Amino acid sequence: MSHPRHLFFRYKSVTVLILLIQLALLALAAFLIAREAPGGRDELQDYEAAERCQSASPGPADCLRTYEFTVAEVTIDERGRDHTYRAILTDTRGDEWQTDYGNPGPVLEHLDKGDRVTGTVWRGMLTEIEAEGASQETSDAPADMRARVLILGIMIIPACLLIVGVCVWRLRSAEPATGMGLTLYLAIWWFLAGGASPLILGTWLGDSVEESANVWMVALLWLVLAALLTAATRGGLLALRHMTAQTAAFDRKFNAADKDS
Repeated sequence: MSHPRHLFFRYKSVTVLILLIQLALLALAAFLIAREAPGGRDELQDYEAAERCQSASPGPADCLRTYEFTVAEVTIDERGRDHTYRAILTDTRGDEWQTDYGNPGPVLEHLDKGDRVTGTVWRGMLTEIEAEGASQETSDAPADMRARVLILGIMIIPACLLIVGVCVWRLRSAEPATGMGLTLYLAIWWFLAGGASPLILGTWLGDSVEESANVWMVALLWLVLAALLTAATRGGLLALRHMTAQTAAFDRKFNAADKDS
């Protein structure tokens, strides 16, 4: 009887390839966390602590400057996977500033060509626009990189470690077992749960969870989802083993009856 478990672990050479890929992903995740986590909030803290500029001296500065801009073009394209939220703004000197955004609201979606907006510039980057009492950050606004890499670690590290474990299990076994394929699928579900956790929390909180203070909430939600997925996978494994045992018993009974006849 052929089982889908053989698809990924039939040949040990394929298992070794899967193992090497997981080790590479773990190394990449560790490198990113080691590089970004220690000082990942420095730029954001500088931005949040910045005060309004007192002088009108030109050039990038650590203080915040505000300028008036005219909207030259607005692009909101939500077709396909990669959505585009962009505005081209013109300052009083006629220079164009291209700004990109993570979502259409609350300002961009209400802008038309010729509208006036107030922009905040920090270190030469246009970080925020404001119009009619609402404000919206651009993609150049500093982000909490520590939170982002830690959330990325929640997505990648547990799933990769689980796949590494099942690969070692396969390399030490003569034949693939049913549980190996199910464990691989469980790792994929763990990865998807890691990606879904910040989205679920963001929808629930009505705000971004990409801040260090919220990482523990993402981790907690992931733990709950991972536990539920693990329990469901274990239940599926037990049911599959029961079905396999019943099929084997039926085959033995049928073969015995065939011999007697």
